[in-house]
Amino acid sequence: MLERAATSAAQTEKVASAEADVAIAASRDELARLEEDAARRRSLATDLEQRVVEIITEALEKMESLDAAENSKADTGLLGALRSPLDR
Repeated sequence: MLERAATSAAQTEKVASAEADVAIAASRDELARLEEDAARRRSLATDLEQRVVEIITEALEKMESLDAAENSKADTGLLGALRSPLDR
């Protein structure tokens, strides 16, 4: 009877160990997937940030060229509001 219980305990331990190995492998796979996803999202965020800076720079350059063309007018437009008081 003791031998049977020991055999059963050993089998239970083997099953539990196999299940733990499967869970660890699944966790590693999920971690790798999440790390890849995070890297992709960081790259997309960086690209988006660069594009926003490009758009803002282009817009400010256009506004400055318009402002230069209308040099005789007071600096009360949007560009004036965006400039710091020290630039005026």
